[in-house]
Amino acid sequence: MRRLKLGYLLLIFTIFSAAVAQEQVSNDEQGFQLTLLPGWTQLPDKAEFQNTYLRVASPAGVEDGAIYLQIFAQGTYTPETYRTAVRRYVTTTMEGRILADQDITVNGREAWRLEYNGESVGYAGDRRHFLNTVIFHQDKIFVVHCASKDQVWDSVNEDFREISSTLELD
Repeated sequence: MRRLKLGYLLLIFTIFSAAVAQEQVSNDEQGFQLTLLPGWTQLPDKAEFQNTYLRVASPAGVEDGAIYLQIFAQGTYTPETYRTAVRRYVTTTMEGRILADQDITVNGREAWRLEYNGESVGYAGDRRHFLNTVIFHQDKIFVVHCASKDQVWDSVNEDFREISSTLELD
């Protein structure tokens, strides 16, 4: 009887441990690492997603929640001019609304986080909710771009914030 109980406890522990395991994904060439929460899965790269070095789907699927790690050349942008350009893009091109705009710190690095909603480029007529975390590093702009349907935002919002806060840069 004791062996049976011990066996059940071991099985439950094993299942629980697997369920809470986090996955670290990295790209040595681009110099980043991000930690995914349980149930979030890395998707294969797509050639048409230029400047995107990581694609991730929520446990409910990519339509309900997706994270893209995008990297752009800094060029002549400063953090301030980039912030202005993104805000303008959201309010004009996306016919969006800025919901939150704040300076934050991600793993000891200065970052900027923007929450907004608007017309999603590539999803005709689809209004979506977004959360971007932006870090300038070594002449590059790293953007953890999170997107969801408006109606499921509350179910992915905290995961988006937690995952994007794990970004580590070389």
